Amino acid sequence: MKKTNQFKVALLSTLGTMFLGITCALCQAQEKNEAATREFEFKKFSAFNGIEMEYTVLVPDNYDDQKGSPGLVSFGSMKYDKDIAQWTISNIWSDYKKGDHIVVIPIAPKNGRNGWINHPTHHALNDLLKHVKKSYFIKNGTFVAFGYKDGSVAAQTYIEMSSDYFKSLIVCSSHYWDHYDSKAFDKLQRLAIPITIICGQRDSEAFTHLEKIDRALKNREVDYKIVVLEDNDRNLEAIQNGKVAQYIR
Repeated sequence: MKKTNQFKVALLSTLGTMFLGITCALCQAQEKNEAATREFEFKKFSAFNGIEMEYTVLVPDNYDDQKGSPGLVSFGSMKYDKDIAQWTISNIWSDYKKGDHIVVIPIAPKNGRNGWINHPTHHALNDLLKHVKKSYFIKNGTFVAFGYKDGSVAAQTYIEMSSDYFKSLIVCSSHYWDHYDSKAFDKLQRLAIPITIICGQRDSEAFTHLEKIDRALKNREVDYKIVVLEDNDRNLEAIQNGKVAQYIR
């Protein structure tokens, strides 16, 4: 009789543990699904020069006003594209609450000439980052510049134009290497920042540049890392759902 009771207790304990495990898994799946379908609110920012842009800030759960968090600026596209900005939140940064970085997602001005690449927009971005630094404690006062596809144009440009604001560069599926000559690579060397280049094997446009980039950066002893992913499509599924965080330096 005693053994039977012990068996019942052990069985109930095991079933309880299994139930809790299933419940936790379902909660996590629900959280990810909500992150994927939620429309994030973008605020409007007016810079000192009158340029207006939309942006949002993703704050991790472990953020502490006293201790601060490292910052990251995520450029999802070269020109105004709110859908891509939403996509990066729902896919690349879907686990931002569990991360360590405060992620700033700005969208290029609607009427900006050449998207991000013009002096008024450059100054407006600097003003926006100053504004973010007043609102949140960004460790060391600098950000990681992250660019996805043609958003890499902005990331690769602003690490030079706004070097005081950026401490490292990550580009994912960037095709923005054709114009890089010896002088351009020399500039990267002088910046002396860590550079991470992520590319999918099937992304032929980005993949074809890797040999040139590898040789140029290696000759200049730049702190760089090239990550080649076995992606299923050109959306680079391997970096989705927070997995890109492992490449942040």
